[in-house]
Amino acid sequence: MWRGFLIRVVRNLSPIAEQESAPRLMFSETLKKLLARESLSFSESSATLEYLLSDDATDAQIAALLTALAAKGETAEELAGFASVMRARSFRVTSTKHENFIDTCGTGGSTTKTFNVSTAAAFVVSACGVPVAKHGNVGVTSKSGSADVLKSLGVNTQMPLERVSSCLDEIGICFMFAPFHHAATKRVAMIRRELGVRTIFNFLGPLTNPAAAPFQVIGVSDAAAVEREAQALHQLGIKKAWVVRGDDGLDEISLATTSQVYEVTSAGVELKKIQPEDFGIRRSSLENLRGGSADENAAMIRAILTNDLRDAALDLVLINAAAALYVADKADEFKDCMALVRSAVQEGEALQKLEFLIQYSNS
Repeated sequence: MWRGFLIRVVRNLSPIAEQESAPRLMFSETLKKLLARESLSFSESSATLEYLLSDDATDAQIAALLTALAAKGETAEELAGFASVMRARSFRVTSTKHENFIDTCGTGGSTTKTFNVSTAAAFVVSACGVPVAKHGNVGVTSKSGSADVLKSLGVNTQMPLERVSSCLDEIGICFMFAPFHHAATKRVAMIRRELGVRTIFNFLGPLTNPAAAPFQVIGVSDAAAVEREAQALHQLGIKKAWVVRGDDGLDEISLATTSQVYEVTSAGVELKKIQPEDFGIRRSSLENLRGGSADENAAMIRAILTNDLRDAALDLVLINAAAALYVADKADEFKDCMALVRSAVQEGEALQKLEFLIQYSNS
């Protein structure tokens, strides 16, 4: 169905392209290549997105290209090429104080709809002395994205852009609202919503951190996309990252079963398997950890940070926060990382980070 539709689009676009500019000719050839199920190189991918973000591109061209890419299946080179352009065009966040910091942004889309685990973990990680440049958006595949739950917690997620860098420097955590930092993709975002299908942009959020975080932990629910995301990060020159997926489909490290970890370093990408017992935690069902509205998830996060909730929900946050500390080289052993994050919650330091962010973002 998609192939037939796209062929008709190309036939309609080609005569126009032949009469106009070189960029339009390039676009037509690129679309034909994708329809033949041929992949693009890094440079071809970056040039394609540059064109799609230009005033020359039409809505029909953008829709056709995104659909053709999705139908073929995006490669790591295509992800990296697109991400490089988005990074270059983003409103950047620059820290003058911290050389090493981390992001805990994931792709979303998990059928196991838990509460906002990586957002909760960000406060714990920051409280342990690893600054967090958190990249995120409103919910698309869930009722509550990171921006939604942070707003419900009292954080001003639309803080003036020029203050985001100082927020990271002064309190060791900031939130970067994706639509503000990637304004160049606004028209593409509107077309994506009209298409109503998964596109390459579903996987680009974690690859386009506006602060260029040297460390990352990325949760990916799509089994076919986990390794691609890791390989793209490697091409983009990340210092160290974990791209994780629970074997139960969770887009976090799971408590219920083993999890895949693609560890990315300058040396390459290595697949590992981890389990809760590695962190000194017993396995737990996720059945009671399903998320709800932004207000419901915010209440759960606050209960965790205030030590009022000490069940599997706490353990799920702690194991993912501990993984972030490990990736950022805060400690060499999983159980040592677990001891640090547990203390940060018990001593109220993680809650204090939340309160600091609420105060700073609203001042």
